[in-house]
Amino acid sequence: MSEEKEVKVRASKKKNDIYKKEQEKVVERLNEILGIDESNNKFILEELKRDEERQRKIIELEEEIKRVFVYHDWPYFKGIVENKWLSLLRSIYKNTNYELSYRQTTKGGEKNIIYIINKKNNDI
Repeated sequence: MSEEKEVKVRASKKKNDIYKKEQEKVVERLNEILGIDESNNKFILEELKRDEERQRKIIELEEEIKRVFVYHDWPYFKGIVENKWLSLLRSIYKNTNYELSYRQTTKGGEKNIIYIINKKNNDI
């Protein structure tokens, strides 16, 4: 591993250790925006696509994300995504103690994508 890459890895580990609680607060805020709680761990993508207010609230997390996450490799910040808010929420969950999966359903001839968010079990 090159020295420069090693420094970046150490810096990212340090930032993730330092801001663990703050990162969890960002996840809690995101869960609140998405309506995720102990009794509901799902959201329907098509509903979120139609809800510009919730999309805006996700994007408003950007400054806090920059402060507490190692974000330089996230597609959102590279500007290479169509749905910025979706990319941002995917990266947040991916970089914390959560798994984000989805399934596609068809209801009334319309396709729906349902995202499912679960906390990872690190006790294994």
